[in-house]
Amino acid sequence: MCITEIVLMSFLLVTSNNHSNSLRVQIATMLKMPVLSDKKQVQNVLLLSLIMTLANLFFLEPRTTETLMKRIELEDMPGGKSSTKYKEATDSFLRYHALSSIANLICLCGAVIHSMHLATSFV
Repeated sequence: MCITEIVLMSFLLVTSNNHSNSLRVQIATMLKMPVLSDKKQVQNVLLLSLIMTLANLFFLEPRTTETLMKRIELEDMPGGKSSTKYKEATDSFLRYHALSSIANLICLCGAVIHSMHLATSFV
């Protein structure tokens, strides 16, 4: 077992949130695939899915939630939905939410490509 595998496996043991099952499956699959496989594209797709999951977990989702909460607070203040701060918070929320949705779609596409690869390897 190389140092990368040890670090990744220890990361698997530490994670305990909603995305941890997805991360566990992605990392375990990457570890079990041969490194010098002729299916390098599938490995790249899995790596991209892992990167998108981590970006969504540690960057996009917290910022999306933060801007949503700020937007809800501004809704109750005087001026409400017509204030410029509320409109800025809405624009920021929509931007982060769209990026998070795109990251999720990329992960979904990666899962479909990986499933097709697995299905064809059994035939």
